[in-house]
Amino acid sequence: MDLTETGIYDYLMNEVFGQQPEDVRAFLLRTAVLSDMTVSLCNALLGQESRMMLRSLEKHNLFISRVEQEGLETTYRYPPLFRDFLISRLRREDMELYRRLNAHAGELFAERRNWRAALTHSLEAEQFIEVKDIILAHFDDLDKAGHCESLAQWIDLLPTEYLSPDLQLRRAELANELGQLD
Repeated sequence: MDLTETGIYDYLMNEVFGQQPEDVRAFLLRTAVLSDMTVSLCNALLGQESRMMLRSLEKHNLFISRVEQEGLETTYRYPPLFRDFLISRLRREDMELYRRLNAHAGELFAERRNWRAALTHSLEAEQFIEVKDIILAHFDDLDKAGHCESLAQWIDLLPTEYLSPDLQLRRAELANELGQLD
């Protein structure tokens, strides 16, 4: 859906986002790269304390909701349409910041051994060497966990200059598993 054609984009911009103080707008834009947010993840991504901001956003119903408890830490999420708006705006205003935030998020998820999220963010940041390295290092674990289609898609998204012989062999294995042989 094209947000500019529906008028929703204008509503979000003028009535919700545009009315917020600068610190809130900056927080919303920067954390939009995360599909799920926790206080510790936002703190690490932004390098600042985020607990009060997340609570304030939730208290004022600013397009954020609790989705689950992860251990002792609450997980928050923006609705998909609002998150799409924020990401679109961030990419338009500062593509380099968008890439840096995704690169950092990829590193944070890799530290947490969340390989799917690490790969997704590293691809968004166009950090193709990191994507290749993660896939090769954790291929068997991801494959055994049932992520063969995702693995195939991640490999297919890599520019050809990053497709090492090892990675091409792994992609061929996936094609066999997925019945994609020509």
